[in-house]
Amino acid sequence: MATLAISDGSVYDTANFGSSAPSWEGQGFTVDAGVNITSVAIKGSKGNNATAGTFKVQIYEGGAEPDAGTLLYEETFDRDILPAYTASPVLEDIVFTGDVTPLENLTGGTTQYWLVLQVLTGSTNDCIRWSIEYPSSYAGGNRVYSSDGTTWTDAGYDHNFAVYGTEGGGGGGGNTTNFFLMM
Repeated sequence: MATLAISDGSVYDTANFGSSAPSWEGQGFTVDAGVNITSVAIKGSKGNNATAGTFKVQIYEGGAEPDAGTLLYEETFDRDILPAYTASPVLEDIVFTGDVTPLENLTGGTTQYWLVLQVLTGSTNDCIRWSIEYPSSYAGGNRVYSSDGTTWTDAGYDHNFAVYGTEGGGGGGGNTTNFFLMM
């Protein structure tokens, strides 16, 4: 498995978000042409004040912001799959169970892709925390956030994330993609 895109600098802060505004957080990224996304990683956790809830992970292709692109994949998860907020979190897996064919043999190049987390239910302002790198060192996209999923604000810096997969296109031949949450 190859690292296709990464922003893993110093953690400056966390974006705490919940089921009220802003409930969408995203990170733009680019990959080479013909790759297959097999997993992503984020540094994140449940919020300190989080109650039970759900969130959605989405991957978009194209557009200056996520909703201007094409939704390639989405899946909803229970928030309790994330570890509790701690200074020393551990690696947690989130496994996609749907058909990930749209994440194979991507256009890549200068095409903008988006990794988006949307809180659906739960704590209104601290359901999930996703770490922020500031100042930014990743040139392939920025952190964006939205309170309605259609109007996005470019924060001018990055979330800590990684995108993993295979190079050369052709697909992975299966229906499962692992999504890793790395704290």
